[in-house]
Amino acid sequence: MAYLMRLLEPRRTPVVIADEVKWVKPDTLSVDKREFRDLLSKWAEARSQGNQALLQTMYSTALETGDEPLERAGKIQAPARLAVPQRLQIDLEDVSIFRWTRGAEVTVVNYSEVPAGETRWTSKRQYWTKENGRWLLFFDGKVG
Repeated sequence: MAYLMRLLEPRRTPVVIADEVKWVKPDTLSVDKREFRDLLSKWAEARSQGNQALLQTMYSTALETGDEPLERAGKIQAPARLAVPQRLQIDLEDVSIFRWTRGAEVTVVNYSEVPAGETRWTSKRQYWTKENGRWLLFFDGKVG
């Protein structure tokens, strides 16, 4: 455990707690992974451009935009959920994507959000769920 504590970064290392884990070969998920990365890039571009119309189509009606840790993830926020700074160019770095299916299909995205021209970043986490065959964002907030 001491070795792992030196090696892993707190709040940035995913921990899986499950009754069962099904391991698959990476190449079996390559198409899904590429499609999801494309979706994430589309979201980041729409956010950078302040494209409210496109963002609206990517968000679940249950979206939560929290600045607090995940205790708030179950709450639903009103229309202010789409309040996005206009034309804030952002880069997503250190992106990790994890997906599971247990009742519903869910994808968790951890990333560092870096505004263009800045050296400081914000660690963020998103939760996406599949609704009617489409991936929709239902939580986007800071980590820690």
